[in-house]
Amino acid sequence: MVIIKVRINTEELLKSLQELLAIESMARRDQEKPFGNGVAQALDYTLFLCQRMGFHTKNADGLYGYAEIGEGAEIIGCLGHLDVVPAGDG
Repeated sequence: MVIIKVRINTEELLKSLQELLAIESMARRDQEKPFGNGVAQALDYTLFLCQRMGFHTKNADGLYGYAEIGEGAEIIGCLGHLDVVPAGDG
């Protein structure tokens, strides 16, 4: 079993989250990136944060990305997405 300890700096975590949330990551198919430039920027920023924490990252041509740390036969996975709906009523 691999045990990984992570030290969390709350102030840095909140700053990073605010920076991620400031990216307008609405999915769009009419731009050069597969899901739009904003989604690509959010993916790049998220993978940058993971790299800074020591994760190995992969960006698969903007279609998806992942971050991994540790080694062994067993893994835990978390799925998520970075695109959002437009701000406004409804």
